[in-house]
Amino acid sequence: MVIHNSSPIASQRARGTLLVHTCARAMTKPLEWVLASTLDMEVRVDWHPQPLAPHLMRTEVEWLTEAGKAAAIASQLMKIPHMRFDLTELVAAGGSQRFSCSESLGLFRADIDVHGETMVNEQRLRMALHRHADSPEELHQALNNMLGVAWDAELEPFRLASDGDGVRWVHRAV
Repeated sequence: MVIHNSSPIASQRARGTLLVHTCARAMTKPLEWVLASTLDMEVRVDWHPQPLAPHLMRTEVEWLTEAGKAAAIASQLMKIPHMRFDLTELVAAGGSQRFSCSESLGLFRADIDVHGETMVNEQRLRMALHRHADSPEELHQALNNMLGVAWDAELEPFRLASDGDGVRWVHRAV
């Protein structure tokens, strides 16, 4: 599903993608309400059973609107039980980000480039090198945490289970 809001100027536009890997059936409407209230438009989502957890649902939603919506959506969705999701916001002028969430790990956030690659800033790298200079194992773990390796490992089976599904674009009447 794709939603368009044509009001933002080009430099502030963001393309958002939400991949809900698991959501309890009872929470599908609250999730739609979160999207509708945050994006300030009507949202109807096509839900499908999650093959890896048949009692749970999955969906994909994309939108085009002003930058900054992804963080608000992620912070609300992580409160919904049995949620696993990936959320990206690609901003034309930079400042793109990715969020991943699982019940066991919580929320992960990273800055990303135009190709979706995780960007780790110099200060975070310097701090990790300083803190873990005496322990290669701890440095390795710190770098993996910065890259979201644990989230990727947990969510990858769910990502693969949804390959081949179409995305529905939602548009706002202008």
